[in-house]
Amino acid sequence: MTIRAHGKGIQQIWEHQLRASVDRSGGSPPVSGTKYEWTDGTNPLGTQPKVRIVGISARCDWTVQPTPLEVHVTLSSGRVITFTATDPISGGIYQAVLDSDLGGLLDAGAAYYPCVRAFLLEDPAVKVEFEITGGTVSVLRGYVEWEKLR
Repeated sequence: MTIRAHGKGIQQIWEHQLRASVDRSGGSPPVSGTKYEWTDGTNPLGTQPKVRIVGISARCDWTVQPTPLEVHVTLSSGRVITFTATDPISGGIYQAVLDSDLGGLLDAGAAYYPCVRAFLLEDPAVKVEFEITGGTVSVLRGYVEWEKLR
């Protein structure tokens, strides 16, 4: 899908990309304290230029509860926004939300949604990583809906 944005003589064309993911559900389980980079399903995406993040979701299945589940978004300035679910429910799906300058992972089943938005964030360069920082997890999955400026 191509999205065209116009304003004051400027035309931007955003192209929706295939969903990026992290899937640590087979083979060796994810390791606490290890950041897993977003991929195109096979290859790490690294830092991508001219990116608009539409949405991020994450989930983990635990045997000993992890604390917390985190998604790290590194921006071109070097600033890292960390979206966190402090006590994630096993198998629960969490969506990234921005609340002022703080990032949070909100339970997707929760009734409270702070706002309706076209996209989560936009930056000249973005890298996304998923992490659990404690406990024992058998599954760590994350998805990133994103667009690139053409």
